[in-house]
Amino acid sequence: MVHLLDNPFDADPIASPNKAPSYKRRKLWKILVRFTLVSTLIAVCYFFGRSIQWGTLSENYGFSAKDVDFMRYFCSQIQASSSQSFVSGNSLTQVVAEEELEHHKAGYLNPQDTPLPDDTIPDKVWDNLPVKGAYYMIVRNENLADARSVIKSMEDHMKNGTRYPWVFLNNQAFTAEFKRYVTRLTNAPVFFGKIDLQVWEYPHWIDIPRAEFLMLQQEIQGAHKGASLSYHQMLRYHTGYFFHHPLLRNVEYTWRVEPGSDYSCQMDQDMFLYMKQHQKKLGFVLTMREAPATIPTLWSRVNEFRSYYPEYILPQNETIWPWIVDKESGEYNMCHFWSNFQLADLSFFRSEAYQQYFKYLDNTGNFFYERWGDAPVQTIAAALFMQKKDIHFFNDIGYSHTSALHCPYNETLLRKCSCDVNSNYGKYLAIYCNSSTDCFNLIRDKAKQFRENSLAGYGQQEPHPEQQRKQLKEQDEAYEAMYQDPNKVEQKNALGVSMDDVPKAAAAVAAVKLDGNSQDQQVIAHDTADEEYRKLTDSALPRVKGAFVVLVRNSELYALRSSMRYLEDRFNHKYNYPWIFLNEEPFTEEFKNMTSMMTNAQVSYGLVPQEHWSYPGYIDQEYAAQCRDALAAQGIPYGGSESYRHMCRYQSGFFMLHPLLDNLDYYWRVEPGVKFSCDMDYDPFRLMQERDLKYGFTIALREYRATIPSLWKTTLEFAKTHPQYIYPRTRPDSLLRLVSDDNGWSYNLCHFWSNFEIASVKYMRSEGYQSYFRYLDEAGGFFYERWGDAPVHSIAVALMLKQSDVHWFYDIGYKHDNFEHCPTEEKWLTNSKCYCDPSTSFDFNLGSCTNLFLDVMNRTASSFIVTRPDPEDLPI
Repeated sequence: MVHLLDNPFDADPIASPNKAPSYKRRKLWKILVRFTLVSTLIAVCYFFGRSIQWGTLSENYGFSAKDVDFMRYFCSQIQASSSQSFVSGNSLTQVVAEEELEHHKAGYLNPQDTPLPDDTIPDKVWDNLPVKGAYYMIVRNENLADARSVIKSMEDHMKNGTRYPWVFLNNQAFTAEFKRYVTRLTNAPVFFGKIDLQVWEYPHWIDIPRAEFLMLQQEIQGAHKGASLSYHQMLRYHTGYFFHHPLLRNVEYTWRVEPGSDYSCQMDQDMFLYMKQHQKKLGFVLTMREAPATIPTLWSRVNEFRSYYPEYILPQNETIWPWIVDKESGEYNMCHFWSNFQLADLSFFRSEAYQQYFKYLDNTGNFFYERWGDAPVQTIAAALFMQKKDIHFFNDIGYSHTSALHCPYNETLLRKCSCDVNSNYGKYLAIYCNSSTDCFNLIRDKAKQFRENSLAGYGQQEPHPEQQRKQLKEQDEAYEAMYQDPNKVEQKNALGVSMDDVPKAAAAVAAVKLDGNSQDQQVIAHDTADEEYRKLTDSALPRVKGAFVVLVRNSELYALRSSMRYLEDRFNHKYNYPWIFLNEEPFTEEFKNMTSMMTNAQVSYGLVPQEHWSYPGYIDQEYAAQCRDALAAQGIPYGGSESYRHMCRYQSGFFMLHPLLDNLDYYWRVEPGVKFSCDMDYDPFRLMQERDLKYGFTIALREYRATIPSLWKTTLEFAKTHPQYIYPRTRPDSLLRLVSDDNGWSYNLCHFWSNFEIASVKYMRSEGYQSYFRYLDEAGGFFYERWGDAPVHSIAVALMLKQSDVHWFYDIGYKHDNFEHCPTEEKWLTNSKCYCDPSTSFDFNLGSCTNLFLDVMNRTASSFIVTRPDPEDLPI
């Protein structure tokens, strides 16, 4: 601090012994101001010190960093003094204060109005539980969606829900919002703890500049999250500290739960009780190999420990040591139990052997200098200190996290699961550390050819400018012929539309005769919003004539079961709408049995007629094969697939004609391997009926231009010859702008992704739509090019329907392949109803057409929300 002279202008106080009265008054005034400021600072520190957001003082209010540090230090001294005086003379309170030190030491990190974290699980929690077990999760506030997703998954798949307590740990204080939306998912006790910063931050022996430099080097060398300090801290905490947290002091067994993971099998038994009754110390579902670059010196350090502490080491033939060591070299083979799923007896981690082992490794600093993970460190510990009979493989638990998946290797167990056993083999055999012959044979027999990964549309390069000019010229010629037609000119003028005022490209969609008695000109009485919502959520009302329709093969059984599980859990368990399965080949009895057991609703199995899945007589099959080869050479997804073209053609114009749909008003198309991530409180089928909707979607994106070079030209030819089916472009509620940015001159590639669509069967069977499909079919583009059902459906909707006929199911979370829609607006919706991460929503992608749809509709995303907040979501 800078101390000024009382009179900085008087360099020689002897020269002016008599101070002026005005100066004395200023001096007194300064003393009073300083006294007031110090008193105010003491009062603020005493009463509000923990809740002050110190960082914002410098960021938002202009305080210097040094002043902020001084004030923070000053406040911490006052708080410490007040705490000591408060607890003096009371030994019990002193013990509590010491335990709470973890939570209070960095109290300034706590958000305002946030209650203190939990530090103990009351004894009464264990009264009705056979084991002192707990689920524990290290999670941040911003990962609320991932935390809710896995909790919901476990609640859905456990026989009686998750009745054991939940322990959530964070290195910062949990927000009230996080606590509220997590607690509502389970009836089990829930506790929120704060991680001691002294075990989270760098230990004192770490050379921090060196650690930060080496972490950057790890990132450059490709180590996963190598440069992430928080990731290094989390791995170290999982390895050697979590079991010391006060919330776990009386816990015997923990089940580690990872945010964003998923469980896919019904769990009928109590896993904690199984561990205790069978005296298991460690349980796993996945084994993987560690990246060698992350643990270059771990094995040498382990061998040093073995030589220094031989008294802790068990005989190798009693442990899993042979499983983790290469026989020839004696080096670590990188195999480990993937510890983001782990059931553990905490007595193992608290044992003297493990504690000494962790301490030895921690003192090397390599949790920071390298990127040692909890999985290899704990697996090696199991190989050193644990008998192999103490380890259990939970084969009956279906589990997935990020890109890794375990599905039971057992036909009987699979009947309780919605996962795909093929995924175990197809993706992970090369890095699995499981040498079981039985498992290998089962996987080998089950493994099928996976579908190619489709990345529809948005990354496609634009055609060569010369090709584009040629295409536009061909379109211009088509428009010109129509523009010069005297009959068309007369008809347009009769409708009050001057041909001089309408662009040529718009002529195709303006050619329609208006009907004075059309439904859209009638005044229709609607229910009030509250009355409508009561209808939409009343599951006791007679069911709408709707059904889920799935085109699926026998080989897609397990992917389909996964889709059914999500849709049944999120919606259909309340309504029991029927399922209709269609296939070009007869369904197997296994398929029928294992799909019917996924629902209580009626299921039907239909065969696709041969004429709908074969070449029509007018197709040159030899030329079609040449076209497929040409597209395959360009690397277009499904470019060389013949069956994919039959599927697109069938989905474009035939499936809605199947006799199993004869008694339906609406269908909901479902694809194998999709995920529904929001609870649906209302009935989408009834919404379609109440609002007289014709088409509904969740994702809109752009098609590959190379797959549909002549589709728009053919569409314009249809519009020219069938104007009676086209909705007028001149009307303000036209949807043409959704598929064309230039009034119809060209197609902008936007389409509704039709693997999710809820639509009117009557509309899809209408003369207008079926005429359009037949016109396209006779042009041959389904075989000579690779026309997809998505752009075909979408263009038809844009040309034939009006805005009020189309609905964006914004509040239905949906994911297929790499594309996901997750609601992003209205916090109560994303936090209370959904289990997806809004930041992953494809709506933000440059390839999305959702913003264009909203612009055309002149609406906001939240205006499409139908579901309503629960009472707990309403502001107090």
